[in-house]
Amino acid sequence: HTYNTKFGRTLNPYDASRTPGGSSGGAAVALASRMLCIADGSDMMGSLRNPAGWNNIYSLRPTAGMIDDQEEEQNVEASTSPLLLLPYPMFTVGPMARTPTDLALLLETLAGKDKFVSATFHNNTVNPDFTNYHIGWLGDWGGAYPMEKGILEKCTE
Repeated sequence: HTYNTKFGRTLNPYDASRTPGGSSGGAAVALASRMLCIADGSDMMGSLRNPAGWNNIYSLRPTAGMIDDQEEEQNVEASTSPLLLLPYPMFTVGPMARTPTDLALLLETLAGKDKFVSATFHNNTVNPDFTNYHIGWLGDWGGAYPMEKGILEKCTE
């Protein structure tokens, strides 16, 4: 959940009985209710991604180190934490928006042009050629996740 000491628990704009997610749930609700057009948030274990999914907006957890100053903050926090043993930082800042275009533009702003390959975004290729690409997919994890009838068969064609 997302909680504010002045206003209490943040409510999901689509169903007040459900959570908007946390910790970036407030930003996600502000986007979904059109109070903002873009926002940034932080992600450690889904704090950007869950609120986006639960509030019908977009978010992105960038590659660790893509946004400046994160490594310094991580090193200070990690110096007193058992997370120091991890080969990557767990925390990252990332963009949130109502449209994929706004999301990409905010990511470019946060990361800077030197770390964002803007040529791929501004290319405007309507039908890119994915012939030489492969997609890794775990399917339904051996029945662990239910799928609608026909989805698994369609994805394995």
